[in-house]
Amino acid sequence: MPSSEATRDPPTEVPDLVVGIDFGMTGTAAAFAFPVDQKISVLRDWPGSHLAQDKVPSIIAYQENNPSSWGFDVNTQEMPKAPGIKSFFKGVFDEKDLLQANQETGLNITIDEVETWLTDYLRQLYGHIKNSLEGRLPKWEAARIRFLFSYPTTWSEETVQRFKNVIQQAGFGRSDGPSSGPHEIEVTLNEAEAAMAYSFAESKLPNAGDHLMIADIGGGTSDVSIFQVKGYEDMSPKLFLQAAGQGMNTGSTKIDEGFETTLRKQLRSLPQLNLGGADSAMIETAIELRTWKMVQDPAFLNAKCKYGNKPSGPLIKPFFYVPVPQLDTSFSDQRLEVENGRMRFYRDKLFKPLFDDQCRKIWDLFESQIEKCFSPSESSLDKIKLHVILAGGMGSSKYVQDFLGERFRERYATVPQFAVAGEPQLAVCKGLVHDALKEINQGGIFRYSAQAWYGIAKNNSFQSVEWFLRKDEELSLSASRDVKRLLDMDDKGKMGLQVVKTTEDVQVGWISNKSKQLGRDPTVVESLTDKLPLNKLKGLRFLKSKCQVTVKVRLGRGAMRFEMTQGKETVGNPLI
Repeated sequence: MPSSEATRDPPTEVPDLVVGIDFGMTGTAAAFAFPVDQKISVLRDWPGSHLAQDKVPSIIAYQENNPSSWGFDVNTQEMPKAPGIKSFFKGVFDEKDLLQANQETGLNITIDEVETWLTDYLRQLYGHIKNSLEGRLPKWEAARIRFLFSYPTTWSEETVQRFKNVIQQAGFGRSDGPSSGPHEIEVTLNEAEAAMAYSFAESKLPNAGDHLMIADIGGGTSDVSIFQVKGYEDMSPKLFLQAAGQGMNTGSTKIDEGFETTLRKQLRSLPQLNLGGADSAMIETAIELRTWKMVQDPAFLNAKCKYGNKPSGPLIKPFFYVPVPQLDTSFSDQRLEVENGRMRFYRDKLFKPLFDDQCRKIWDLFESQIEKCFSPSESSLDKIKLHVILAGGMGSSKYVQDFLGERFRERYATVPQFAVAGEPQLAVCKGLVHDALKEINQGGIFRYSAQAWYGIAKNNSFQSVEWFLRKDEELSLSASRDVKRLLDMDDKGKMGLQVVKTTEDVQVGWISNKSKQLGRDPTVVESLTDKLPLNKLKGLRFLKSKCQVTVKVRLGRGAMRFEMTQGKETVGNPLI
């Protein structure tokens, strides 16, 4: 038997509570479950709203540089885009997006400011989650709680790590008492993967060998991934990543921005706004206020959501009205498309170019992923069974579904089966929790290929590396490895351990995972030397000059967690 083995996480690590959080551009949703009963629920009792709401607005307000309100409690009707109100900060959390936004707007927002806004917002979110759920646990501080967050595929690895740091600073991942149990943070599933996990909980299961393209088309970002169903274990699918998540900054907020541009132009042509002798700055402020209120008006939001729907019952009129704030209801002007204080908009004239622009970008994502996933001989899809699953607010749009379906019919010999997540706006947060429950009980549904060989070397000697992960090995997130290494206690200089990797072919023995030689030295990924408390290590019972250390490796999506033990005792601090 090889000395490094794949093992399932021990039962003691099963959390008492799992919380999945979908932090979105315009709104944030949270789902939760207690693994003992497997039921997934959604938080809907958000402060500031007397109605049950699926999402709380991703917005926070400040007074004198201190957070004063958040979510539904922020009075956007009175202060739409005042300096003290911060929103859409997800869209500028990645440094390249922030740079582009500053160039386009002429602002000079710093990454530190964005991190502060997000930290303050998430701190309020954590406080509400705790207040809502702590009564369902014997003791919040002592409970084992796993907080799961998703992220857009447009973010770099560095941005994802910064996001995790901000989450921790906001209060997630730590508990309040000195004798408390661990509160864990996981930022492992991107938004497309989380939506995919949800789709398996809600829809008919595909056949082994089928391919699944999941598209999470939200408010500000769209993410697309392709998986193949390799088979089933205990009625749970094994999804193997075929085309890694790819995304871009597209979504329903771009429709809102287009409407804002149209509104500003038309509002400037209205002389009846009762601005008196106001200067140009005051006029622009008044126009911005009215623009903001009209974008939030239910008449516009309803028309946007239903655009593309087939008429049922009374025919849908080709136009809709949005009231103009502070405009007399007796005022009408057909030249300005105003009737009784309401501005008239023709659906196709307004929405079609805006939707088409976003749909074309989403289609480009689809084609890019298909080209990466399938060979030229497969690119017609005539021999491929492909399912397309749409999630996110814009993913539920009938216009988007019809546009993409028509493009498939024009481009490919076989049109894939389309499905829409049952609750598209909750697919990500519920999917995070569903995936975690599957991982706890069945090893998870996602499978990945290791991109390199990984091993543990001693004292920078690469001639006898103990390899614990083989290149192209199929992995699930619940897998872990135990690697035993014998150290010479007589020579402190030879007690170093290093995590190394190589993409070369490695020849290992049948009994041992040790390699005798390599064509070139592997790359040192991380040194474990400074994590070894040399004064606490104990020699072997019959060989005092030697000690054996077990390096426990927990495999994660894009990350590894290392812990060293002697017997049942943990030595040193965990390394992530």
